[in-house]
Amino acid sequence: MKKIHINKPKSYKGYSLILLLFLNIFDGLITYIGLELGFYQEMNVLVNNIYNYSSNLFLLIKVIIPTAILILLALNIKDNLSKITKLFIYMANIVYVFIGSYHILLLIQLMYSI
Repeated sequence: MKKIHINKPKSYKGYSLILLLFLNIFDGLITYIGLELGFYQEMNVLVNNIYNYSSNLFLLIKVIIPTAILILLALNIKDNLSKITKLFIYMANIVYVFIGSYHILLLIQLMYSI
C-alpha cells in the first residue's frame, strides 16, 4: 500500500501573515464604518487628518495598501525567516488582536446603548 503524504502549508509564513492580513482588514473596515456612522473617533492625528481630507484615501491607506503589501510579502517571503522578522510579525499580530478586541468591546457597548 502506498503512503499518501499531505503537504502542510508553510505554517509560519501562511498562518501568521494570513492572521495579520485579516486583523488589518478587520481594523480598517470597522474603523471606517465607525467613523462614517459617527460613533468612532480616530485617535491617531495623522490618520484622522487623512480621513477628514478624504474617507476614500483613508480606506486606501488603512486597508488596501497594507493588504497589498502583506499579500506580496506572503507570496515572496522565504521559508526561513529571521528571528527578528518573526518577532515583528508576532508583535504586529498581538497588537492587532488587542485592537480587534477593543473594536468588539466598543461594538458591544454600542449595541447595549441603542
